[in-house]
Amino acid sequence: MRKEIKRTVLIACIVVGLSNPGFSQEESDCSVLKIELIGEYKGECKKSKAHGKGFAKGIDEYEGYFKKGMPHGYGEYKSSNGDIYKGEFKNGLFHGNGLYIWANGNIFEGKFLFNVKNGIGKLTQANGKILTGKWYKDKYVGEVIENVNAYKILTKSNIKDVRISKSPSASPDKIEVVFKRTGRIYKEMDGLRLAGSSGSIVTSLTYTAFENIMVPFEGKIEFIAPNEFYTANHNCYLTFKINEKSSWLIEIIF
Repeated sequence: MRKEIKRTVLIACIVVGLSNPGFSQEESDCSVLKIELIGEYKGECKKSKAHGKGFAKGIDEYEGYFKKGMPHGYGEYKSSNGDIYKGEFKNGLFHGNGLYIWANGNIFEGKFLFNVKNGIGKLTQANGKILTGKWYKDKYVGEVIENVNAYKILTKSNIKDVRISKSPSASPDKIEVVFKRTGRIYKEMDGLRLAGSSGSIVTSLTYTAFENIMVPFEGKIEFIAPNEFYTANHNCYLTFKINEKSSWLIEIIF
């Protein structure tokens, strides 16, 4: 009789332990290393650290991609003071293209380097004043004068940013196209189609380009890609015009 009671109690303890949320492997075995986010975590893990897509909440909260316990890749960060950052991260820091919205209404969109504004960007202040140009170590250093007639972005859809620049190392009369996501080159898009007013088109797993073009040149790029959190697919497209004879690089960030 005593053996039966012990067996019953043991089974009940096992059942309670399995059904108790506190025993969840997702929560107990997966750590976030950024101090402001330590508390609650739900998402993907690798070697007991947040790795992949996830959501973390401590003093601040973050939803996006992690690497070895730190925000890394694309994500959205909400600070306890009301500030919001949407963009690229590296080892827990704002790094790459991003949008920062202060609680006071100021908005900056542009390049970040290890948590500070660094590179080309646009600051729209709550009072309506706009600064467009270059930042260095979080300080505005002035406007950037470009030959705006050399190229023009005509239309774009479901694309965060487009960078068009000359590529002196490439062969002439060529436009190379690179796709980027969360700071990395992306090659898994579906339905990739290119069309141009002259020249030939090369699309492969490793290389995408317009070759032997004649200026003025008009081009169109279409593809299908998942949204930020891979919950739906979007039709993405870009149309552009090149007016200057040279070798060009187009970086599409989505």
